Amino acid sequence: MLGGSHIDEYFLDYIYVREGPVDEDVFSFLPSSMNCTEMPGDDGGPSRIPKQDIHMLMPEGSTVKKEIFDNFSATHEKEYNDDAEAVQRMATFHHNLRFINGENRKGLPYHLEVNKFADLSYEERRALHRPSRVKRAKDNKAMAVHELSTFEDPGDVDWRTKGAVTPVKDQGACGSCWTFGTTGALEGALFAQQKKLYNMSQQNLLDCSWDYGNNACNGGLDYQAYEWIIANGGLETTATYGAYRNAPDYCHFNVDNAIGRMKGFVNVTSVQALNDALATIGPLSVSIDANLPSFYFYGGGYYDDVECKSDLDSLDHSVLAVGVTTHNDQKYTLVKNSWSTHWGEDGYIKISQKNNLCGVATAATYPVLAD
Repeated sequence: MLGGSHIDEYFLDYIYVREGPVDEDVFSFLPSSMNCTEMPGDDGGPSRIPKQDIHMLMPEGSTVKKEIFDNFSATHEKEYNDDAEAVQRMATFHHNLRFINGENRKGLPYHLEVNKFADLSYEERRALHRPSRVKRAKDNKAMAVHELSTFEDPGDVDWRTKGAVTPVKDQGACGSCWTFGTTGALEGALFAQQKKLYNMSQQNLLDCSWDYGNNACNGGLDYQAYEWIIANGGLETTATYGAYRNAPDYCHFNVDNAIGRMKGFVNVTSVQALNDALATIGPLSVSIDANLPSFYFYGGGYYDDVECKSDLDSLDHSVLAVGVTTHNDQKYTLVKNSWSTHWGEDGYIKISQKNNLCGVATAATYPVLAD
């Protein structure tokens, strides 16, 4: 195991273990030049010291493991069907916790944290994304590909500060991420046109766009949602259609309540075009690779996991790009997720643009409103 800054590998054989505080007399014979301090890592921040992991390896560590899991369950209001499921969830939780603590000891520019996904298996986490059978096509019915403006370097931008971005939402246990990317881009376009922020209805798309290739909680695509909006003369707001319900229902779309009539949409297919569009157009719907555990448990900082893929077939999650920021001469895309404010930085993540990490600029889109 790794202990703090020590990179040696240790094999420790224990013949006796006792839990509880250490007797202060143990330290009475230390050299006067040795200054002992409290061990860091228990202050609620990202743990970089393996004290907790080591403690749970001890014979009595099961008590500690259960206490930690019980705190997690209470914090996230988890309920399990029976004791057998609770035992399985606890094992999964501690597997994920070891990964989180291990990554946080690497001194990365981002950190991970325990969140509501910590008791879920890989397969269960994947259910938040589009199923493998829902694939983005290389070609769609876009009216154009974004052309660069005259700006040589658009610089940093954040559409949240301009009032063009609605609060972070939670898609729940439904693979509806595509509705949040679509509505976020439409909200930004309407703000640019009318200087007014609307809360567009994800439920409207979830209920009504089946005939355009979308599958409600089983996945969909932003450009297929755009096609439905174009064909139906706009989209309703949450005020008229109703709040997001985490599941599909019957379609009760009323065109008289619709706003945001579209005449088409535009593809954005490079990092340079992404930055230009963010500076000159507004928020963009983007698809990314969100498959890695480091993404699920992202807690903050500048995300640069090089394992995050950018090819079209690896894009499995739809989000909203709302800006660009620079850190240590490296640009990062500001991305709004739909996993609640309890994930990431109040629901957001900063993704490195180096080598188009996670595919943020592989298949971005934005709507074009009718005049």
